[in-house]
Amino acid sequence: MDRDPQSLTEDLRAYDDVVLALDPQHYWKLLETSSTFADSGYGNKALTVTGAPTRGVATGLTDILGVTFAPESSLAAATPLPATTTTFSILVLIKPLHDYVDAVGLIFGSEPFGDATGLQLTHATRQVTWTTVTGSNFSAGLILPKRQTSLVGLVVTAGVPQWSLNGVPYDTDAASVITTIVTQTPDIFGSNVANTTELRATVSRFAYFPGVALTEAEVAAVWSARFSCHTQTLAVVNRALAHLGQSRALTSVSADTTPAGVAARLHYNTAVDAILRAWAWPFANRYAALTLVGGTSATAVNSDWQYSYRTPDRLLRAIRVIQPGTKRAHDPNAPPFRVEQDALGSLLFTDQEDAELEYTVRPTCVALQGDVLFREAVSWYLASLLVPTLSKHEETVQFCLAMADATVKRAQASAANEEEPQNTNRNDPDWITGR
Repeated sequence: MDRDPQSLTEDLRAYDDVVLALDPQHYWKLLETSSTFADSGYGNKALTVTGAPTRGVATGLTDILGVTFAPESSLAAATPLPATTTTFSILVLIKPLHDYVDAVGLIFGSEPFGDATGLQLTHATRQVTWTTVTGSNFSAGLILPKRQTSLVGLVVTAGVPQWSLNGVPYDTDAASVITTIVTQTPDIFGSNVANTTELRATVSRFAYFPGVALTEAEVAAVWSARFSCHTQTLAVVNRALAHLGQSRALTSVSADTTPAGVAARLHYNTAVDAILRAWAWPFANRYAALTLVGGTSATAVNSDWQYSYRTPDRLLRAIRVIQPGTKRAHDPNAPPFRVEQDALGSLLFTDQEDAELEYTVRPTCVALQGDVLFREAVSWYLASLLVPTLSKHEETVQFCLAMADATVKRAQASAANEEEPQNTNRNDPDWITGR
């Protein structure tokens, strides 16, 4: 079944959100042919087009939107990028167009090609390798599926590489494990200037993290956002419409201009946040050791609190400041806290030294990460918000809210059955758990 082009755009938007959350120094979105491609990373180095690459739009479940490189076409930086040194990470969303060309196309590295260092694609085998011709090199890399979109990840930590394909670690032979990488300053992306070393592939996204080794979980999260986010979000929205008896389903979350589409865009994030805040959903539960902002054991930060801490990124709801040794049992003397803000963002005030926080995070794509009961609760709450636009029956609002509340309670009961016995109370006091 062919993928909706709008769905591709939505999925890439979710992909972008996940990558940018990792704070890349350089990130290029290759969506269309133009004179330059802006750098979305904080390094801010645009790439200038040479030759004539074209905009690639494929069909099928492995579609990709990006730049299809032609002979003698490439993207070049005005000045060299930061050196790779012995620790760096690269993520490239790529689709090889042919598997029969016995030539090497340069994806990322330095020129001239005869002395190239960097990521290269051997078309005869669809093998992607990292090569440093003036010193050590990776003689092994990974093999791409034929004509399919793939996320190639290369994470090098102190000279030791770890490849990944579509978010899964990819083991290569021992020849690819080295202790030294020759420092190089890449300056070109795409094909070499010579026809015999052209890159025959469509590339959509490229991220470069000099000096940073991404974790396996971070790379996996990038790939998981690639294909599913728009589809899952659209399913939640259409279920909300079905709850209201709407027979016409939307085909796009962002492009639909009907009253239902406009209202869904307006209210979707509100519904998500409301349901996330309704309970400590396991998939959105996080722990973090907080960074101290002010206060010491001898000097209080203000008249009410001893310490202030910076809250974690994307915090939606602070659940509890952990007192060591409680192990999730109900703590009648739990450390009190309060979340406020200063000019730089959210602050948490508490009297707890070296505070650790349990909190709810707002995931990048909640429809993709949440379980079925979470998505069902969101759909009912969203339906309640759509009533003034689509239904006009005030009693329907209360019915939808009651259904959302009932679904959250079902999720709580289900989660309690999946926990260890000492955790089933979820911090509830005896007067609640004894009922």
